[in-house]
Amino acid sequence: MGETLVDVGDVTLFVREFGVPGERPSLVVMHGGPDVGHRYLVPGFEPLARDHHVVMFDFRGCGRSTRGLPDEALQPENVVEDTRRLIDKLGLGQVDLLGFSTGGRAAVQFVEKHPEQVRRLVLASTTAYTDFEPQLASWEEYQRRQATGESVSVWDLELAPAYEELRGTDEGDWSYERAVSGAMHPWCPADPELVLRTSGKPLLILQGERDMGFPVEVARRLHSAVPGSVLAVVPEAGHMCHFEKPEVWSGHIRSFLAKRSADWHSGQMESVYEAAGGSDGMLRLAEAWHARVMADEVVSHAFSHGFHPQHSERLAAYWGEALGGPAVYTELYGDETSVVRTHSGNGPHHEMDRRAIACFDVALDDLGLADPLRQVLHDYFVWATDVSMAQYTGAKDQVPDGLSIPRWSWDGLQTEGD
Repeated sequence: MGETLVDVGDVTLFVREFGVPGERPSLVVMHGGPDVGHRYLVPGFEPLARDHHVVMFDFRGCGRSTRGLPDEALQPENVVEDTRRLIDKLGLGQVDLLGFSTGGRAAVQFVEKHPEQVRRLVLASTTAYTDFEPQLASWEEYQRRQATGESVSVWDLELAPAYEELRGTDEGDWSYERAVSGAMHPWCPADPELVLRTSGKPLLILQGERDMGFPVEVARRLHSAVPGSVLAVVPEAGHMCHFEKPEVWSGHIRSFLAKRSADWHSGQMESVYEAAGGSDGMLRLAEAWHARVMADEVVSHAFSHGFHPQHSERLAAYWGEALGGPAVYTELYGDETSVVRTHSGNGPHHEMDRRAIACFDVALDDLGLADPLRQVLHDYFVWATDVSMAQYTGAKDQVPDGLSIPRWSWDGLQTEGD
């Protein structure tokens, strides 16, 4: 990790770099606030430094960059131009760009003004909209936490003290009052959807499931408005999901940046997971299947003794990892051994398996999925039911330790652990 001050013209920016520049583009990060520096984002990018060059910096008027500027020099367009100058000054060429929270809005403006400098775009814990209503899913909890002085940044309140310590006194000169008074220019272009659609830039929308600042509904809205975009939702995490689940969060970014360019240009998804809609699509499928199962008098018997309250979320994470997505299940819940043991030791149950597969097929139809994706998902579920989960019908202790989740692609079963 290196830290330095870089003169970009009328201001000096404090810059932090992780990893080593290589053949792949550097990842440049635009932080949120805008009245804070970038330090609070560091935990989410440390895992990426294993195989990426990451460049973070404090906006003008923030942290250790130039401070004490006049109000007219603290505008979103200044941040956009500072970013361009920094990329040029460091000789980075075309970059991958990530914008977090308010920085996500600025990143859309950057793509509008300098599309040639961006290869791929990540919008994290942010929104391109100004017209979403606060009465969305998490608003009541947001108000309750504000009233009691609890953190609204992280969903797991046990992590709140550690997050506040990390954030510390890393403040800035940007004025909230100027923003609400209209003295600050817009951070986003007038038509962000049009910018993102016409730019042709591969787009990852990365959101915490429990984000109370920009609820996940606005991420789904943008995902629907930008064909070909990828939506990844980090389960049980808030606005600072990079802090709560850094490995899961960075895993989504790593998977997105690693996708072959040919797949984007041909309109083909690299993995079955992405073609099915990423983590959000997996959750919709898990919920649709579970609803069909619970309505089936035979298959529902498997759940007669109860099930985990996050059953659908866990199932979606497992399917997602198996179908080419990030290792969310392995990192949060367990390995293949734990899953197979759950399904073992009950003897053969062919009729139940047959009806479970039928429920899955109806769930695919419920979501309107068509071939070839539908057929691939059907084939995977049949294999998982008839082979993977049916190997040890005698006793749970027959299941070996240390099994990894098998991977399934457009061509069928891959080598385990690939």
